[in-house]
Amino acid sequence: MRIGVAPHRLWPDQEGELDAVLQIAVSAEELGLDHVFASGHAVAGASGVTPDPLVLLAAIAGATRRIGLVTSVLVLPLYNTLILAHQTATLDRLSGGPGVWGYPPENAAPSASAPAGTPRSSRP
Repeated sequence: MRIGVAPHRLWPDQEGELDAVLQIAVSAEELGLDHVFASGHAVAGASGVTPDPLVLLAAIAGATRRIGLVTSVLVLPLYNTLILAHQTATLDRLSGGPGVWGYPPENAAPSASAPAGTPRSSRP
């Protein structure tokens, strides 16, 4: 069994919360946890804006030495496929990999890409 932690609230609303994310990730590594988990949404919800999961994990990779990196589902239509592949490969390499990147099933809800204006027919 592998055990990890999500070092941030989904909708952080205070500046200090994002600063504390790195310390939580470092502490998780020191405690022997296996990975840190980041999720994100491209648009603000009622509670605020969530951090970008890849940028957040890159910062965590720079602050830690061995802890694994995991994303929740990355909604593919919100990303350029080539750029996303490049970003995740770079992050995997910088962190010592392997990272675990979540991608939605082909039949994911069409509303998932609605904020980006991506029609379902153009989904990868």
